[in-house]
Amino acid sequence: MGYLIPAGELTIDDIIGLRTTIISKLFDVATRLTGLGRDELVPRSILPKTDLNLANETWEASIGTANDWNPWINNQLEDQRFIVFYGLANLSADPITTAIKFSTGANKTKTIDVIQYEDLYSNKERVDGYFNRYIIYKHKQYVNTELYARATGTERLVLKGYVVEPAGRITF
Repeated sequence: MGYLIPAGELTIDDIIGLRTTIISKLFDVATRLTGLGRDELVPRSILPKTDLNLANETWEASIGTANDWNPWINNQLEDQRFIVFYGLANLSADPITTAIKFSTGANKTKTIDVIQYEDLYSNKERVDGYFNRYIIYKHKQYVNTELYARATGTERLVLKGYVVEPAGRITF
């Protein structure tokens, strides 16, 4: 089972090293499964609507049931799109969620990890933390997340992560 390391317990060098490592691992998976070279793939930050089918390009979760798991993300990745999650930040003034469950499968058939992050709220200066192990979803896999909530409302929960995909797929 995974756990969250509050950002206040890490150095800037630790965080930079973590990001470098996870992007490299995601590239390794993507090149192996697509046959494309690193020069044909690009990393970028996750876009909530584009990549995860959320309502818009902002990180928000509607929580309808207290003291239970609430569905948040339920999306099948496009071909040749790979995602890694490595942490989260809660930007809500009064956070209402305490844990996240990652699963895969069309009907959430396989739980990948459950991470309790309430410890994050003990430090009011840092609202972010990093998973002790990153979570990779491969192309065509279902990305499912649920949030455990202590109350109902809207949560501004940001998932830290990256996408690797063929160059030129997303343009602005």
